[in-house]
Amino acid sequence: SSSSSSSSSSSTSSALQMSSSAQHASEEMYPRLLNSASLCANSDTCSIENAESYLREIVHVQSGCAAGTLSGNKICNDVLGVSDVVANLRRKIDKGAKKEVRTFWDDRQTEWMTLATNASFDIDENSSTST
Repeated sequence: SSSSSSSSSSSTSSALQMSSSAQHASEEMYPRLLNSASLCANSDTCSIENAESYLREIVHVQSGCAAGTLSGNKICNDVLGVSDVVANLRRKIDKGAKKEVRTFWDDRQTEWMTLATNASFDIDENSSTST
């Protein structure tokens, strides 16, 4: 299973490199980008940053569909498939953001407890040396 996750992460990064090297995904690259975005959305190893990049690329291409610049193109016809990928990417991004906030506050609580313990220890030490 690890070989499948490493191959999905390499295809994920290559799809992102393709899209970033040309500013935005071309129509020819879009099916591969959409597939890689779907893999990313359902992967624990794909970063939140990559998920955000995929979402931006998909929204960019879909805006071309909405604007009519890609009308009649097969890219614009799979509305349900694209909606599913977009929803999964947004869910992943939201879940990641909540986890980051939770981790931040957990770290602050640990720091606070350490400071409180150290301050308490300092007070006890000072009171015992003054007698």
